[in-house]
This record gives sequence, C-alpha cells and structure tokens, in this order.
Amino acid sequence: MKNFKSFKDVCVQTIVKRKKRNINNICKYWIELLDNYLWWIIENELVVIWAWSWIWKTELSIQIAIENAMRWKRIALFSLEWDIWEITYRYFQKHMNLKLKKEWKGFIKWPEYRLNLKNVDNLEKQIFEEIPKELEENLFIFDKTFIPDRNKLLELLRDNYDNFDMFVIDHLHYLDYWENEYTWISDIVRWVKEMTEIIEKPVILVSHLKRWY
Repeated sequence: MKNFKSFKDVCVQTIVKRKKRNINNICKYWIELLDNYLWWIIENELVVIWAWSWIWKTELSIQIAIENAMRWKRIALFSLEWDIWEITYRYFQKHMNLKLKKEWKGFIKWPEYRLNLKNVDNLEKQIFEEIPKELEENLFIFDKTFIPDRNKLLELLRDNYDNFDMFVIDHLHYLDYWENEYTWISDIVRWVKEMTEIIEKPVILVSHLKRWY
C-alpha cells in the first residue's frame, strides 16, 4: 500500500528516532509557561505565532531567537517587516535602559536614541562591548536587500538547514500574495511545514490575524 506504513514499522522508527535525539540540540521558547505547555520546539516543528496587530508578535519571536542564540543554538532570523537595523536599535535601547534602571539614572525614550536627540555614545559603546559571545556567534539576520517570494524562501531554508538550528520568519504577509487570503495563508503554512519535514529543523512563522475565518 503506497504512502502507508504499518503501525509496527512506525513504532520501530519512533524508538530509533527517540534514541538518536540529543536534548542539547533542541530549541526552547525560554518562557516557562510555553515550554511547560508546548514541550519545547522539536526538530521538525512548525510554530505559528498568529495574532492581531500590536500584540507584540515580533517582539516575542525575536526574544525566542535571542534566548536560543544565547544558549548556543544557531538561529536564522528573517525580519521581513522590520529592517535589519530596527532589531539592533531595539536591542541597544533595551539594554541601555536596563543599565540605567539598575543605576537609577533615568530612561532613554524612543526618539532620543533612534533620532539621535540625546548623546548616548558612551552608554552605547558599553552595550556594544558587552554583547555576549553567544549572541555574537549564533544569531544571524537575513540581509533584506530583497523580500523573498515563497519559492525563494523555501530555497533559502533548504540550502541553509545545515547552518542553523532554527529559522524565525516575521512575517508571512510579506511573502507573495494572492487574492484568496485564506487559501494563501493555508498554502504557505503547508509548504513551510513540508519543508520542516525535509530539513528536520524547526521554523517559527509569524502572521497577522486580519479577520476571523
């Protein structure tokens, strides 16, 4: 019977797969509630973060990427909404404010840093020099000189699976689009899931929730 396996054969393959699994190679959310409820992020898993605008989907996905990179997982981040600089702007601003809070020295606002309205050169230099080696060596951001279409994205996943432990894609609405939104989202999610089965690496896919389906 083509395309079917007996239950016993699947059981044998399950045992072999489990024994080969190295827990040190598995990514996590590094958010206790999610790790306890969803049981980490296994090698061929597709995680879809799907919510309304302004619900901090991007912040969550980037935080998961950073936390895993900090634990020596090599992460590929496709930031299709934010430009490549926005991620590092936010990193610098967050850590400068953490340092100022710890020292009871105030707070740097968004325009003060991004628009260069306040001299933060010394503080910025401190944060730069304190970038952890783990993050420096393990987080890679896709240089968005172009936004990949569906085929190019799948090609990038396939061609780079040996280099990374997890891919984070934010977000799918920047990929090629067709008229029926429901069909379009379903197709992209299915294609990415098929690719995770081939490359055996997890993918986190971020999507806007525009309306109820």
